[in-house]
Amino acid sequence: MKLRAIRLAEVRRFAEPVVVEGLGDGINVLAAPNEDGKTTIFEAVRTVLGEKYSAGGQKIRRLAPYAGGAPLIEIDFELDERLYRLRKRYLKGKDALLQDLSSGRDVARKDDVEAWLASHIATRAPLELVWLAQGRSLEEPFALRGASEAERKRHGAQGARMRAIIEAEVEAVSGGETFERMRRRVVESLDELVTKRGQPRGRYLAALKRLAACQRQLADAKERATRASDTLARLEDIAAELRALESGEEAARLEARHQAAKQAHQEAQARLAALVAAGQVGDPRAAKDLLGILVQARRAREADTMEVATWSLLALDSPVARRA
Repeated sequence: MKLRAIRLAEVRRFAEPVVVEGLGDGINVLAAPNEDGKTTIFEAVRTVLGEKYSAGGQKIRRLAPYAGGAPLIEIDFELDERLYRLRKRYLKGKDALLQDLSSGRDVARKDDVEAWLASHIATRAPLELVWLAQGRSLEEPFALRGASEAERKRHGAQGARMRAIIEAEVEAVSGGETFERMRRRVVESLDELVTKRGQPRGRYLAALKRLAACQRQLADAKERATRASDTLARLEDIAAELRALESGEEAARLEARHQAAKQAHQEAQARLAALVAAGQVGDPRAAKDLLGILVQARRAREADTMEVATWSLLALDSPVARRA
């Protein structure tokens, strides 16, 4: 079995969803400062594999954030060259779902999920053998639970000797000249990087200044890239207009508009002549209607003429016109 992704929501400090993806073959290191939730993530994986979705009790309730919630744990894992997704929700809205991502089908739900895990994934004892939680290395192994009193005493004596050896080694390092020499080296190295008030200096200060300079250069480069992108977009629009002009289709369209405007102007003049001949030019309403028609026709013709002139100027500067 190989873990490929871990997703949590409403689990202890992670009231909001958190995702750990991209887990590959070999060693994967999850690094973060203390109290950032690394142990919570590992405990969540142990829970989703070892605790039924219907489980309750204090252990499961401790998974919920202080403000309350229903812990949701989801993992992606490979088993027998297939990729699966296991999702369990505890406490409120209890549910379990197992999906085969390789085929896109649901494998099991609720109690059937637990049965599948029992038959395909290692049981609790092997899981503790290969997954040793923090602080559990010297605890009584699961295999000894229920063992005879003699076996338990023998293991207890071995564990006591191991603890004594470790304590002696720690005391030898921390209480002697070796520890003092290590402490002085740490203080000297730290003194090269920060002042007694914690202000950066030396190589640390130089690195911070280089970082600030790089950030300014990056911001300037992004601004120049944005301006260049806007300029390129404008040039592409102009190039498209020139291609349309050189194709002749745009010129034909403008000529058709020009002729339509010219015809509208001529029709307005003809109507004026007809009104004059009929003696209606003195009628205020007729004069107002006629004035509106003449103004619209004139504006349409002037606007069309200006557009034709603009395209003509563009055409004079186009490669086709220069070749001509």
